[in-house]
Amino acid sequence: MKNFTIPPISRWYTVKNSNNRQLAVFVNSPIAASYHQDYHPGNKALRKQRGTVEYIITTLKNQFHDTPEIVLQGASNDLIEILKQDLPKILIKTGKEKLTVCVIPRAKAENTYSPDQLYFKRSVQRAVAMLNAFEDGSDFIVRHTDTRTTHMDKSGYGGTGNLPYPGITQDTCTIAAEVRNKDILLIDDLYTESVNIDEDAIQTLLNHGANSVTLYCLGRTKSYQSDIVKDKAKLYKQTLKDTYDLIIDGYSIEAISKERGVTVGTIVNHIWEISTILGSYPLEQFRPPESIILAVKEAAMKLGSSRELKPIFEELNEEIPYNDIRLALIFTDEY
Repeated sequence: MKNFTIPPISRWYTVKNSNNRQLAVFVNSPIAASYHQDYHPGNKALRKQRGTVEYIITTLKNQFHDTPEIVLQGASNDLIEILKQDLPKILIKTGKEKLTVCVIPRAKAENTYSPDQLYFKRSVQRAVAMLNAFEDGSDFIVRHTDTRTTHMDKSGYGGTGNLPYPGITQDTCTIAAEVRNKDILLIDDLYTESVNIDEDAIQTLLNHGANSVTLYCLGRTKSYQSDIVKDKAKLYKQTLKDTYDLIIDGYSIEAISKERGVTVGTIVNHIWEISTILGSYPLEQFRPPESIILAVKEAAMKLGSSRELKPIFEELNEEIPYNDIRLALIFTDEY
């Protein structure tokens, strides 16, 4: 999980009932925000890869009402596990005793969606029910009037309604009186800085008397193509660049090994080297189970924060393979 702050600055928006653009401030004070992972728009491989934020977000939208129930349930379970991991960290960070969880509504009136298009909201409800110190306020913001679907608008499929403008949440949603005096954790699937829908919803909740609002999103949009070029340029060995190209294309470790004609261990070492230069964000598809990451971290700490594989392997009673230890070490700094 990563943290950031939404500043109270002027942002461009499309004026209501027009195509004119102008500046406005959507939030009146800095807002603490967190997200699970970077979201890479345009990366088709990640959208098809189970467990990635790209897969979860795309699947649970079920935009065209054609995703099988078993697939929706799988993505829902993935989201719930992430929320169970991240939300307690946010609670600690806020210093609050309890948080009321609200959800950003989808772009169209809620009664126009079928139940299998509201899986994101239902998943949040299920996760909250499993956690202590969280209250379900997922029905405290309910859309009653259509707005434009922002992520489809450029392709001409945004539908009816307006794009986000200051006050669109107030105009198109029913806000429950129960938000007053609550410390709210507002959850959305994806944060994109230029969209402004999260900012407007935050200010609306504060205007309705919420004591505080913290934002959490599953993903935060990352500029995909430009970042690939920039990141690849940072890799100082051609062999790392060749492996990185296949990583970005969604290849598994075994597939990269086969494609490049080298051992799996060599590719794992490449992934490790890439992580020391670029960090863990482009390597999430190789993330081991959380139980392995935590076990490796604990063993490394017992050994004085050692990153040498053999001592950690022995400390773990030789039960976790070397390659899994190497991959886990990429992510241990998150804990």
